Amino acid sequence: MKRWVLALGLSIVAASVAAFSILSRQPPKSLQQQQQAVALPAKRLSEDLYYMQQRLWRFHSDPQINSRKLGWVQLPESGADNSKTLPQERSLGEAAYVGPAACAECHQENYEGYIETAHYSTSRPAERESILGSFEDRKNLMKTTDDRLSFLMEARGDGCYQTALVQRGEQVYAHSERIDLITGSGNHGQSYLYWDEDDRLYELPVSYFKSSASWINSPGYKDGTADFARPIRPRCLECHSTFFENIPSTRNKYVRDNFILGVSCEKCHGPGSEHAAHHRQNLAASEAQFIVHPGNLERDRMNEVCAQCHSGAGKPLKEPFSYRPGKHLEEYIELDHAGTGARQGVHTANQLARLTKSRCYSESPDMACVTCHDPHQNEHGRVDLFSQRCQKCHEAAQCAECVKDPVHAVQNCIDCHMPTEAVQSIEMETRGGIESPQMRDHFIRILPGSGDSPHGGNLQK
Repeated sequence: MKRWVLALGLSIVAASVAAFSILSRQPPKSLQQQQQAVALPAKRLSEDLYYMQQRLWRFHSDPQINSRKLGWVQLPESGADNSKTLPQERSLGEAAYVGPAACAECHQENYEGYIETAHYSTSRPAERESILGSFEDRKNLMKTTDDRLSFLMEARGDGCYQTALVQRGEQVYAHSERIDLITGSGNHGQSYLYWDEDDRLYELPVSYFKSSASWINSPGYKDGTADFARPIRPRCLECHSTFFENIPSTRNKYVRDNFILGVSCEKCHGPGSEHAAHHRQNLAASEAQFIVHPGNLERDRMNEVCAQCHSGAGKPLKEPFSYRPGKHLEEYIELDHAGTGARQGVHTANQLARLTKSRCYSESPDMACVTCHDPHQNEHGRVDLFSQRCQKCHEAAQCAECVKDPVHAVQNCIDCHMPTEAVQSIEMETRGGIESPQMRDHFIRILPGSGDSPHGGNLQK
C-alpha cells in the first residue's frame, strides 16, 4: 500500500513538473503581444499548480528539482501562517507611538529637517510619484536570462503593479501584484512590498537600482525566476520603519492599520504618547518629560540607538519592536561586533563595528555616531561637511595629500579614509551579471597610497 501511494505521489509530482515547465523552445512574444496579453482577461497558471510547485521545491529530495531553475515561479500558499516567531508582549500603561507629525507641534525645525533625510523615506506608501522606476513603454519591461520570463511594471487606475509574464508555447500567462509599500530611501535604490489577502507582507521580485537608473532583480532573487513568496519578517521592518504590529505566532502577518512608516523621531527617542500628552497640558514646561534624549545617554547606549539598524540584521532575542533607546541592545538583538569586513552585514555594512576598530574612536572617549552625523538634517553625500568635522580633531597641515592639494584634499578627507566599497551581501542578478551598491566603510584609517607622510591626530594605519 505504501509503495502504491509513493508511486502515485511521484507520478503526480512528475506530471506537475512537466505541466508547469515554462522552458519551451518557442520564440518569445514581442513586447506589444505581451502587453496585449496582460490587457485582455489574463489567463494564469492554476493556483493549485503554483502551490504544488511550492511544496515540490520545499520537500522533494531530488537536488535537481530543489534547485531554483530558470522559469521557476512561486506564489504564497493560502491559509493560515503557522510559522513561529517570538510573541509580542506589551506592558500595561506603556507609552504608545504617535507618529512624527505629533512631534512637529513643538519641534518644527527638527521635523522639517528630518523629513528631508533618508531615514524619513526608508519606507513609505507606494504612489506613482514616489516610485523611482519608469512606467513608460519599453522602459517598464525587465527581461531575464530566460527569454520566456519577463516583468512588466504598470501604473493602473488603482495603483502600480508588477506583473510576471510567462510564455508557454503560444500563450502568455500573467500574475500581477500591486506595489503597496516602498522600502529604501532611493539613495541607492528601492524595493517594493505587497499585502496579500491574509494581511501578510511579501517582497516583490523587481526593485529599482539608482546607479543604473533601471528596474533590477530584488536583492537575493535568482534571475530568470519569479518569486512572489518572500516574506517580510519583523526584523526587516524594525530597520525600515518605526513600528509595525506583528500578529503573534506568525512570521509576516501584521495589523494593516497599526504601523508607522519611515525611521522617525520615536525610533531614537522612544514612543511619545505620554510625552506629547504631558507637554500639551503643560505648555510652559521647559524640561522634557517621558521621552529619551539620546545625547544624554552614555556613549555605548547612545551608539546602540543607531546600532539597532546600522550593525547588520543580527539575531532577534525578544519580541519585535520591543527595544527602547537607553536599554542594553544586546538583550534584544544579537549582533556581530567583530566588524571583520566592510562588506559584512545587511545593507548597512556593519557600520558601528567598523567604526569601533578606528583609533579615532578608541582614543576619543566622547566620539559617537552623532559626532559626525546630525539625524535631523539631510547630509547625504556632503563630504565637504564631514571633512570639516574631521578637522576639528586633525590638522590638515599634517596630511601629505592636503599639503600637495590644499583645496581639494581639505574638502574631502572622506574618500581617502572612509572609501566606498561594493557591499557583497547585497547582490542583484541581472542579464548582464551581478550588481552591488557602493557604501561607505566606517573603519577610519590610512589606506596604502593615500599619502607618503604620517597624518596627525589618531588615525590608524
